[in-house]
Amino acid sequence: RSQSASPTHYADKVEKAVRERLEPLTYRTQQVAANADILSEKLLDDILEDTAQELWSIKQRERLQTEALLMADTHSLESMLQRMEEIERYQEDVRRRFTQIVYGDLEFWAQENKMEQQTISIAESPTSPHPIQRTKLIGCIEPETDILFEKPFDGNDLDENKEAEEKFQTRNDLLQPLTRNSLQKECYVSVSVPTHMLQSILDYNSRYKHHLKLISHEVVGSFNPWQIA
Repeated sequence: RSQSASPTHYADKVEKAVRERLEPLTYRTQQVAANADILSEKLLDDILEDTAQELWSIKQRERLQTEALLMADTHSLESMLQRMEEIERYQEDVRRRFTQIVYGDLEFWAQENKMEQQTISIAESPTSPHPIQRTKLIGCIEPETDILFEKPFDGNDLDENKEAEEKFQTRNDLLQPLTRNSLQKECYVSVSVPTHMLQSILDYNSRYKHHLKLISHEVVGSFNPWQIA
């Protein structure tokens, strides 16, 4: 019996010894497995957090780029508008310089500059020069008269250039010379002026009509801009 029981006893001892040896390893294996699960969860959380942070950074960069482009477009539009305003001001200065009439009479030119400063608004129509007036006695009522300029008669001018005479004759034909009776009937006043003065008046009248054609939109005297072809 002692011999038959001996192997069983030894087998139990061996099994017990092996179990004692394996229990720490089993426990350690279980701990490693549990730690692996924890590490996997932490690693997954870190990956998700990094991914979310990267997505947020990408969205922020896109938003900043969009805002930068909008600001650049706004600055470009403002620069274009400012440049267009500068070009319009320059064109207006050039137009005013070309439509400006220069007179030999400094006093008259100073008066014209004063009138231009008073009518600085472009939308308003420019005022016409003051017409020639004659003083009348108190209590004397006279109808409105027109001034007719004629070439003065001078005995020393008989040998003048025929071309100049034809030029003045053509302009005088436009004025329709009147007889003494017709002058009294139509209330015209005949005024004799020197040749150079008449030429200056006619030149001024031509320049003034040209000036009206450029800037006026209203009927001034015999000038009607709407009848110009």
